[in-house]
Amino acid sequence: MVKSLLANGWQGAPILFHSKSGLVTGSHRFAALTKLYDMIQHGDDIDIETTEHIDFVLFETDLAEDVTDIVDDYCKREDIPFDWIPFDSLEPVFVGTRIEQYKEELAEW
Repeated sequence: MVKSLLANGWQGAPILFHSKSGLVTGSHRFAALTKLYDMIQHGDDIDIETTEHIDFVLFETDLAEDVTDIVDDYCKREDIPFDWIPFDSLEPVFVGTRIEQYKEELAEW
């Protein structure tokens, strides 16, 4: 995934997160972004063009979206805790919200 981010930049929907409970989607992409960030911080043997590309991916792309309100509303409506959200099938959580625009890009939809 790191190689893909370097070659193609950020593709697809942003990572969706809950401000108190953590990631809703994107754990693999988050791990790849963390690796890219670490590459810069530790001065890995990368050329300046690659460093500039990593900077763009990390700091000038909409990588994540806070969905706390949407998830909290769903949990309240369904009377369930965050841990019970159907993370492998998120359509019930996000249908009819602004996140629905990403449904074709979210494997978890």
